[in-house]
Amino acid sequence: MSVRSAFRQKALPACKAFACMTFTGCPDRNRTGLIFQEGKKRRMEFHMRFHILAFFLGFLMDLLIGDPQGFPHPVRLIGALIAKTQERLGGTDPEKSPKEQLRLGKYLVGIVLSVTFLTAFAALFAAYWLHPAAGLIVEAVMTWQILAAKCLKVESMKVYRFLEKGKLEEA
Repeated sequence: MSVRSAFRQKALPACKAFACMTFTGCPDRNRTGLIFQEGKKRRMEFHMRFHILAFFLGFLMDLLIGDPQGFPHPVRLIGALIAKTQERLGGTDPEKSPKEQLRLGKYLVGIVLSVTFLTAFAALFAAYWLHPAAGLIVEAVMTWQILAAKCLKVESMKVYRFLEKGKLEEA
């Protein structure tokens, strides 16, 4: 079986199912209890409201709560993934040629981006598959974790205060 035919048999139905549940809606699957008006455009507008609301809720959570210390943050998890993957690929060995280091760096980027994307995709897929409200909650939490407006403001103000006092080294 070729890669293309395997993709058509296994991956495309899953992608279509995800698109059906989250973006365009399915006429035979209505878990919200609401009656959809006929037409793809109305279903898409209905589901986009979930994504817009999730973004708004995530942004609001970021402004109110910020990034709590000690909470498992995705950036920390991605950093750990980078460290472990880099170690498995051979680390930053200075004896390797620049061409070899570039090749390993490309592998590292590809692996980290793929794992990150697939993890987020799987979490959203599963949540929206359960119920649109579950998807909304998961998407709002993911948005809250991705945004860092409050944390950036707090940290940048610390730097600003040191610069205002003329303490460039501590800034």
